[in-house]
Amino acid sequence: MLLAGHKTLHQCGSSAQAEALACLEGLRSAVELIHMPIVMEMDNAEIVDGIKQQGPLKSAWATTIEEIKGVI
Repeated sequence: MLLAGHKTLHQCGSSAQAEALACLEGLRSAVELIHMPIVMEMDNAEIVDGIKQQGPLKSAWATTIEEIKGVI
């Protein structure tokens, strides 16, 4: 199953932040609709590294990455 959506991002400082926000929204939607294991694909290494990183993050989108970790 492929899940897609769209949303306007009004204040986004970088492409990495946009990718993190898109990932968060996609995961939230998937968790609500799909009750099976979810495979997430992403091509932004900064966000992937942030999700994998343990401990505090110092990026501009650290809060979004922490929210992604909470959904996962």
